[in-house]
Amino acid sequence: MDITRNEISRLSQDLLVETITTNLRAITINLQPKEQVLIFYYEKQPTEDEVSLYNAVLKKISLIFTNTSVIGKKIVLPKPEPIPLRQFDQWIFCRYEKNASLFKIKTFYKEITKLNILMASQYALLGNIAENLRAISLESVGNDLSYFFFYDKDPNHEDKYLSDVIKSDVLWSIEGVSGSLKRFVLPEPEKIPSQEGHVLVYRRYEKEPLDSAHVNN
Repeated sequence: MDITRNEISRLSQDLLVETITTNLRAITINLQPKEQVLIFYYEKQPTEDEVSLYNAVLKKISLIFTNTSVIGKKIVLPKPEPIPLRQFDQWIFCRYEKNASLFKIKTFYKEITKLNILMASQYALLGNIAENLRAISLESVGNDLSYFFFYDKDPNHEDKYLSDVIKSDVLWSIEGVSGSLKRFVLPEPEKIPSQEGHVLVYRRYEKEPLDSAHVNN
């Protein structure tokens, strides 16, 4: 079975906005013709909530990859042990860890499409999601991209640097786009606001649902 870009992007989008906890270090998927192996790497033993999230993900994936089997694995691998990457493995998520190295091959997109913008954003997040970061939303109007970063507390120099890297990686990856970013401090349990026309590209797992309030630009 050939896995399409749409399917990988759908999977990444589901995982990045519903599943990421502060205990989760990385998610990889190993793409094989007859089976897909999804591995969750945790800093410490996953909680009941994390196990429930993991089980829900496997159920969702079985609806995406209908012509192949899906195998899930939970692995506890404390820092500073590196996340192993086997042949045919692909990154779905990897959090930022100081002094950790992450090998990525950048992709360049010549067309400005919603799928390409989403995929470039997802890829830019790899290794750049800070612990202080709660969510990122994106507004796309023509060739102009606006990113909105929401933090638990005032972003420090490292937080700001990582957000700048995410934005610059996307702008580098897509020909002809321009972009900006804004940072907001919104401590948990304050609800992340949503706005019409914005797409969540990342949201840390939190028990409370999203609010329908609008962001004031």
